[in-house]
Amino acid sequence: MESVKLAISTNGPTLDDTVNPRFGRAPGFLIVDSQSLEFSYLDNGLSQTMSQGAGIQAAQNVAGSGATVVLTGYVGPKAFTALEAAHVQVGQDVENMTVRQAVEEFNKGNITIASSPNSQGKSGMGGGAAQTSQQPQGAGQGAGMGAGRGQGAGRGQGGQGGGRCGGQGGGQGGGRRGGGRI
Repeated sequence: MESVKLAISTNGPTLDDTVNPRFGRAPGFLIVDSQSLEFSYLDNGLSQTMSQGAGIQAAQNVAGSGATVVLTGYVGPKAFTALEAAHVQVGQDVENMTVRQAVEEFNKGNITIASSPNSQGKSGMGGGAAQTSQQPQGAGQGAGMGAGRGQGAGRGQGGQGGGRCGGQGGGQGGGRRGGGRI
């Protein structure tokens, strides 16, 4: 198999550290040659502190490293689009293993290259998680503090605003329901 330069979201700077499932908010990336296992560590600290745009910033950092494939757990739509634009392929759902194991699985062909994001992305600090238990649909209130693009429970498509969202599956922004600009 031909050598590939991988960027793997990680909790630490060695091959034996675990894969971090969050692409944009991972502490860092191990940039690994898939055949020789030579690696370097790319700190992602700046992206972790951003209130929004962490995935896009992380995608730019990874693309700048020369990596052609990312291995991670979850990638949101904006980060996925940024990686695609930089011609970086994405292997998702890579978690509960060490970086070394992820490279081995990649080399065996056990990691599928994704054609779409597997996360709806987050909105602002706090991740925009909604309280959905024991509440009727549409009654959840997001914990996020940033601006969203109205992904909450199928409502607010196109609306801009933030923090509050629809209950079940919400938490992805919100703004006004029913769309349109604020």
